[in-house]
Amino acid sequence: MTGFIGDLFGAIEAVKTQGVVLLLVASSMKAGTFTVGDFALFVYYLGVVAGSIIRIGEFLVQIRQTRVSISRLFSLQKNARERDIVEHKDVYIHGKPPELPRTSYTPQVPRV
Repeated sequence: MTGFIGDLFGAIEAVKTQGVVLLLVASSMKAGTFTVGDFALFVYYLGVVAGSIIRIGEFLVQIRQTRVSISRLFSLQKNARERDIVEHKDVYIHGKPPELPRTSYTPQVPRV
């Protein structure tokens, strides 16, 4: 749903931009110095530039999400070294995994 809303607002902005350009170049079109081909080329370039900016923004969002994920991993393993978090371990997909050692857990309830 979020992607649809983003696409919808992007389409609305593109129509606004094209409308503004048409208003600005109306006198040039009337004089014959700005052709329909020039406008079509502008619309094409507008899509290329807007798409590139969107991809850069998505990349920056992914970097921020990755940083948050890594910081959460570090907080889960407070005493672990960085290389311990990414160390290769056996993955038990088809076989039975080994028994885990029992640990005691006492929840920390804040006093009010």
